[in-house]
Amino acid sequence: MNVIPNPRSASLGAEGAYALPEGKIAIDLGPFSQKSVQAFLDRTGLEASVGADISLSRSEEFAPEEYELTVSAEGVSVKASTDNGVVLALTTLFQLSKDGQIPFSQVRDLPRYGHRGLSFDCARHFFDANEVKRVIEQMSLVKMNTLHWHLTDDQAWRIESKKHPELHLQHNFEYFTQEDIKSVVAFADSRGVEVIPEIDMPGHMSALLSAHPDLSCSGKKVEPATCGGIYPVILCAGNEDVYALIAEILDEICPLFPSGKFHVGGDEAPKREWEKCPRCQQKIKEEGLPDEKALQGYFTNRIIEVLKAKGKTPVCWNESLEAAALDKSSIIQYWMPTGAEATKNWASSGGKFIYSDMFTYYFDYPNSMSKLQRVYEEKLSLGDEDCSDNPGLLGIECCLWTEHIRENKGLEEKLFPRLYAAAEKMWGTNSDYQEFLERLRLFISRFHPADMGLIPEESWNLTGEARLNESLGFLAMMSQSMSPEAKAEVSTSIDPQTLQRAFMEHFFEPADMPFLMRVMQGLLG
Repeated sequence: MNVIPNPRSASLGAEGAYALPEGKIAIDLGPFSQKSVQAFLDRTGLEASVGADISLSRSEEFAPEEYELTVSAEGVSVKASTDNGVVLALTTLFQLSKDGQIPFSQVRDLPRYGHRGLSFDCARHFFDANEVKRVIEQMSLVKMNTLHWHLTDDQAWRIESKKHPELHLQHNFEYFTQEDIKSVVAFADSRGVEVIPEIDMPGHMSALLSAHPDLSCSGKKVEPATCGGIYPVILCAGNEDVYALIAEILDEICPLFPSGKFHVGGDEAPKREWEKCPRCQQKIKEEGLPDEKALQGYFTNRIIEVLKAKGKTPVCWNESLEAAALDKSSIIQYWMPTGAEATKNWASSGGKFIYSDMFTYYFDYPNSMSKLQRVYEEKLSLGDEDCSDNPGLLGIECCLWTEHIRENKGLEEKLFPRLYAAAEKMWGTNSDYQEFLERLRLFISRFHPADMGLIPEESWNLTGEARLNESLGFLAMMSQSMSPEAKAEVSTSIDPQTLQRAFMEHFFEPADMPFLMRVMQGLLG
């Protein structure tokens, strides 16, 4: 069956097809909302009327995203337990339709993982609301259900704040108005996609600190970053004004996002300023904390208290586990191999986590480093341990960081077609890669917009000299674009030998070692 992701159970019925009517289609919503059929209507250009070309009914025993779709001479019937289940069923129906004809068929389907996401960085470089919606549309066509929206970082603050306009109006930042955000969230909701915002803290805060330098430990003026990397000036964990401002920001931003989750970052937060800061050291003493890592746990837990009062579950990058006392309600997002053991321990104690291993699911890396076939086939693992059936695993999330991506076409070429392969992996029906390629080619010809960037097939799985040139060229570009300050901070924060070994094991071959060593030495100074 030519559908992505491959349905869990599907069969074609008797020979024949149901013809979609022209202009209007009669829909019996049953117990479901108009939202559940909106994406299908938008995609087909049909207008809903009263009747039963499509009949929806509720099956309470179904899981939230489980559905049953039946196409016969009498029409189309859908069984589901939620609006999102209907959205998924009609997404399958849309993929099955061709020239207004839908083959008689029956599909019973549900995903393996409940979290099927993309982390989309609009902070380093700005991509407007229309482009965000275009990405969401392609995600939802392959049944991904989560957009993790990275909205602030060292480079810019991208959220309009009516309480604190100094955040988004400084330095001519491009930003999302609150109306933009509401529009994106509503569009995503009609596609069964949850939007989870991220405000990364206490690190990656140069944009905020450029407006409020008094909230760092030193109080010195900070400029927004102009390149990628890690920056040493972070929020002062001993300053109560920091917590007050963050609480005010969350009061304003949380209502824009109906999601029950909120990402608070927690990655790449250098603590040298905390080590010298009298207020931070006093906070460590007052709270009986052993060190600065525990102070970050204290900081994060203070923010989590605010979020929990608003009904939000916190999500944190895996570095947050360096603090043993992290609030147990947190969801951990695993990305860095040095966090594998801590993530395993977190899961073994009942904690939940999202899998975003940087060596497979970081799509800012070129296809030569994270090939289409690898995305489709790679096993999920924490260290040497397969974690695909770990009870703490909520699902998989790809990440697209945009330090080096400035235009829509470049963004889209990094995402597609790898995102389509990841979606089938997330659904849990990935098996035969060659068979997937046949469906992928058909999907692209029918459903990938002609004006949307896409890597050509000859570059999906580069080999030989072409692979090496693209991979090493990317690493060299990263090195050259990074300021001396950011480069030094990366070298201090991440052990160079550990990083070299990890890059070698995951992205390169033994014969590449001399080239890799030279590039990595340049990257890390």
